Amino acid sequence: DIQYEQFFERNKKEFDDSFVFFMGDHGLRFGWLAEDPIGERDISNPMLMISVPRFLREDTALMANLQQNSGQLLTHFDTHATFVDIVET
Repeated sequence: DIQYEQFFERNKKEFDDSFVFFMGDHGLRFGWLAEDPIGERDISNPMLMISVPRFLREDTALMANLQQNSGQLLTHFDTHATFVDIVET
């Protein structure tokens, strides 16, 4: 984890002008955390964190949409559509 932290700190300036998608493959599949209600949901629902460019963070409609969608189930089709939308805009 320290390597990720150092990477992001070193490249912070570049990330201020970029979309960053940070994904996991799945949650924990064993242990006490997997039996927790949040852990049960995470088993088949990979983590996805998105950072938008700094200038877009002032777009209240975009940020409200991202906040609303943060509680929704997402598929790879949705992720693909988002990538296409970013590239075509």
